[in-house]
Amino acid sequence: MFAPVNNASAIIQPGDIIASRCTMKNNGNHDITVGSTGADEMCNFYIYYMVEGTQTLKDNTCYSPGYPEYRWSTSAGLNNIPKHH
Repeated sequence: MFAPVNNASAIIQPGDIIASRCTMKNNGNHDITVGSTGADEMCNFYIYYMVEGTQTLKDNTCYSPGYPEYRWSTSAGLNNIPKHH
């Protein structure tokens, strides 16, 4: 499932932080674990970008280790994170 971008003309500047959140719903009667195999639930965040001219980004990948090693509140120093509903 891909969610639409509300502001397709947004310009990402150096130092900007782009964040995503996964919301999963289990209608079954069994536990669903998060992991990286087909037997687990996954959450991936894809972003497509374009550059002007022929220049490409020096480092064309970005990632974080993910939860629980990485948390926005401690790792990125953000303090205005919406609570999960």
